[in-house]
Amino acid sequence: YPIPYARGKKLPLPSLLEEVDLLFSLPKMKTHQLMYATGAIKNLFGLVPNLHKSPCHLSFPTREQFASLMVGIATVAKASFALMDGIIAMEGPGPANGSSLPMGLILASTDLVALDYAQAEIMGYNPTDVPIVAEGLKRGLGKAPSAYPNLKAPDLIKSDYKRIEVQKKTRFFHALILPFFAGPFVRWRVKRQRKAPFFLKEECILCKKCIRICPVDALEIEEKHIVIDEKRCIRCYCCHEVCPASAILVDEEIPS
Repeated sequence: YPIPYARGKKLPLPSLLEEVDLLFSLPKMKTHQLMYATGAIKNLFGLVPNLHKSPCHLSFPTREQFASLMVGIATVAKASFALMDGIIAMEGPGPANGSSLPMGLILASTDLVALDYAQAEIMGYNPTDVPIVAEGLKRGLGKAPSAYPNLKAPDLIKSDYKRIEVQKKTRFFHALILPFFAGPFVRWRVKRQRKAPFFLKEECILCKKCIRICPVDALEIEEKHIVIDEKRCIRCYCCHEVCPASAILVDEEIPS
């Protein structure tokens, strides 16, 4: 399938997309180390076969670029409804190593952008700081919750929600122009802005899931420890997402 807004990228999405009458997205309310918050749109990344997910991070290394990819996938998928489980949400270093947070919420909408906007607002973000929300609004995939009077997200804001710290946005020139001419330079800029993952040797169980998922083969085992090649690492944090032992720290978690 050609993916719009993704520089001509094609992905092998399920053929069932052409056979089903309705597609629902059923996300969990939680933080996301790379995208700040996951949600109804990001949940559709599950349509991409596993072997093709990691290369997407290599091709779209900035948050803004990855958001464009996700909105493109959502445009192709045409999900008509989203139901978000916020009964027990996740805060802190999600999507894998955060903490449970009782919220007692269930969010539902036929507009995935509005739902993700509402989630971001409830978490205490400025919703347009969340790249997928900003891109979805820009591309007309959905509307802001103000278009839906019954979606009262401001009444539910939790100001002490442990969010992912919002980083300075990638400048337009670096995010949109340079990838066509200087992809390696963009990845270098990403490395300057984001720290490489930090591995806790005493917590690691050597399951090798991080090694298998790394899109650039930046990890290996030496003397019964995971070793990272920081020059090769693209800071996609896929390793952090799949670690079952909470043995990987990223961004503000990393000790100075």
